[in-house]
Amino acid sequence: MFLVVSMLNTYGFGAGARLILTGLIIIAVILVASGGAMKRR
Repeated sequence: MFLVVSMLNTYGFGAGARLILTGLIIIAVILVASGGAMKRR
C-alpha cells in the first residue's frame, strides 16, 4: 500500500484523490481474488 500511495504522490494527486484511488485498488483486488475463488468451486 505504501508503494501505491507514494506512486500517486509522485503523480501529484491530492489527498482525497489518493484515498479514493487507494480504496478502488483495494476493492478491485478483493473482487479479483473472490472471483477467482468462485470460479474454482
